[in-house]
Amino acid sequence: MSFNTIPFLAFLALTVVLHYIVPRRGRNLVLLAASLAFYLFGTTPGFVVFVVLSAFVTWSCGNRVAAAESPRSRKRWIWLGAGFQIGLLCFFKYNHLVFPQLAGWLGSLNFAYALQNASGAWRIMLPMGISYYSFQCLTYVLDLAKRKPGAVPERSFVDFLLFVSFFPQIISGPIGWACELLPQYKAKRDFDRRIFTDGLRLMLIGFFKKIAVADMLAMVINPVFADQSAYTGFTLMATVVLYAFYLYCDFSGYSDIARGCAALFGIALRENFNTPYLSTSFVELWRRWHMSLSNWLREYVYIGLLGGNRKGQVRKYFNVLLTFVISGLWHGVGLPYFIWGSLQGLFQMAENFLRDRGRYTLEPKGWRFWPRAALVFLLNAWTLTIFRAPTLADSVAILTRQFTQLSLSDFLSQFNALIGQGFNATPLLVAAYVVFCCLTVGVVIAADLYRYFRLRGACLAEHLGTRRVWLRWMIYYGMLACIMAAFLMQNGNYVGSVSFAYGGF
Repeated sequence: MSFNTIPFLAFLALTVVLHYIVPRRGRNLVLLAASLAFYLFGTTPGFVVFVVLSAFVTWSCGNRVAAAESPRSRKRWIWLGAGFQIGLLCFFKYNHLVFPQLAGWLGSLNFAYALQNASGAWRIMLPMGISYYSFQCLTYVLDLAKRKPGAVPERSFVDFLLFVSFFPQIISGPIGWACELLPQYKAKRDFDRRIFTDGLRLMLIGFFKKIAVADMLAMVINPVFADQSAYTGFTLMATVVLYAFYLYCDFSGYSDIARGCAALFGIALRENFNTPYLSTSFVELWRRWHMSLSNWLREYVYIGLLGGNRKGQVRKYFNVLLTFVISGLWHGVGLPYFIWGSLQGLFQMAENFLRDRGRYTLEPKGWRFWPRAALVFLLNAWTLTIFRAPTLADSVAILTRQFTQLSLSDFLSQFNALIGQGFNATPLLVAAYVVFCCLTVGVVIAADLYRYFRLRGACLAEHLGTRRVWLRWMIYYGMLACIMAAFLMQNGNYVGSVSFAYGGF
């Protein structure tokens, strides 16, 4: 059940009503029932058992940690809780590499969750959201191990299972910390008009990014990645840049919707994106892009597991590289993900090396800001091509051939054909699509510039609530009009709208 569908909006409205009409003691039960129903009617309903199992094992280990009388016993339960989550995640992500016969045997038995790829190889389907809820369980265990302030064993399994399965964040995050979210689930959550309206504004902004920008761009991007050999230089170059905007609007839009949905119930989730494409270094980019994952990797992998920068400069550079390799393998299995993570790590290694020698400033001032921001954006867009292309050979072809056959007439004819595939388009509709995408992408760029330079990173949705009534409603109606126009230009169907780039992790 994707966020940007009518069934989800009806489901959300019903859950909100039930949440506030039941007694306070029953509100977490309402959210838990809704979360399990949301997962049960998702793409892999049978895998709801692993959500419950992950929560139960982690919760039980946490209670054992609290009751342990010796450091050795405490450490044993911590390792069991963490090891179970890591083992479960690795099994589902890498089962086709480690146990290929198992997937093939299950496939021969017509097991519903054993899938066969185009080459005929079998693998067990990845449970929806396992990368997110596994990391949330790990935060609980690891925070208990570090005796982090606010990290205490949770006595209520209902509250803990809600923390693991909360439906706004289970598909796409943001990754939550137990010490931040569990107290919110236990608190009295009365209806707060300001928080509720801020949540609705966040959802509206998210729907605008997802439907009016990302889904519209996907209609011309996906055919190029599906058959890059049919396109020439300028078309491939435009695809690389547009894909970077698509992924940002798709993922940040989904994150905004998730945060907005949670706010309707009085729950505050971590922010996930903060104007990342105005970063002037890769260090800064990863402080602004997928922030919940970046912070998780920094705290629990770079510092907690590898030692951070406490063991000398050479070890620091190696730790940075290894952290991003792990990030790449978290995103997916295969050489392209490994290369993508390695490149991100190498960029950060180079920046840290130059900064340590006084030859590089992470946040330049004045005129140097714009060329540096453009360079970081382009380099990141090129690495994302490796992330998106079907094979490594396809990504190499796109990255190399974009500088050849630079014919403007070829670009115009190919772009016109790409739009026509999406719309069965008349020339008028092609022109309307171009104008519409320029308008909506321009709105996103303008909003990020305003937030970066004027608001200094403050929440745009909250700021919008302080503007004059006529201006607020003009913006609301404008975004709603763009969302409806996007649906109409997609022939009134949800084919593009229900897809989500990060939904398979």
